[in-house]
Amino acid sequence: MKNSALHRQILFLHRWIGLIIGLFLLISCLSGAMLIIGKLVGSNAPFFGTMKTLHRSLFLGSSGRLIVGSAALLLIIEIITGYILWYDIAKALIHSSLMRGASALHGLRLSLSWTRPNLCHGLHVGPGIWAGIPLLLMAITGLTWSFQWWNDLIYLIFDPTGQVNTFHTIHALHVGSFAGTFSRLLWLGAAIIGGTLPVSGLLIYIRKKSF
Repeated sequence: MKNSALHRQILFLHRWIGLIIGLFLLISCLSGAMLIIGKLVGSNAPFFGTMKTLHRSLFLGSSGRLIVGSAALLLIIEIITGYILWYDIAKALIHSSLMRGASALHGLRLSLSWTRPNLCHGLHVGPGIWAGIPLLLMAITGLTWSFQWWNDLIYLIFDPTGQVNTFHTIHALHVGSFAGTFSRLLWLGAAIIGGTLPVSGLLIYIRKKSF
């Protein structure tokens, strides 16, 4: 699929969605990281309240919530297309490793390398693969605060009788509190990585355009 029309279309979609939501992802991830740090240190300082407003609405009220929600929807597509592109790379590297008499694990490790095929690309793909699932959960659950239709749908599917504390589950998955400090630290790492992805992605785009 690597050279197929479908692969090129997915790459085109991934690249342009990334350019569109890059600034949002940077702001959202870094402000989210600050909020996690606030919970870890047990601080209610005004700074963290400012970060919460920035994270939820970009200081733009209901319009900001709509922007955040729309960007989160695009982020879901961005993450899914990113995994599809990585799968193509991993499959090709595994096949190449097997053809050279190496193990499939060797090819898989290459696909997750933070320095291959160059440092810029490696710092986008390698960390992105590890942080992708937490970021995907953050995006999906974050839609609850932006769109009432999504909130209604979640409750209709998972809590039709009102007997389950669905909001608690959604909140825990969004902020990473479901397994205490351990999961908060994982979510913190994912948020920090998420903030670097627009930068490394932009550098990849600039590098390719310069050739």
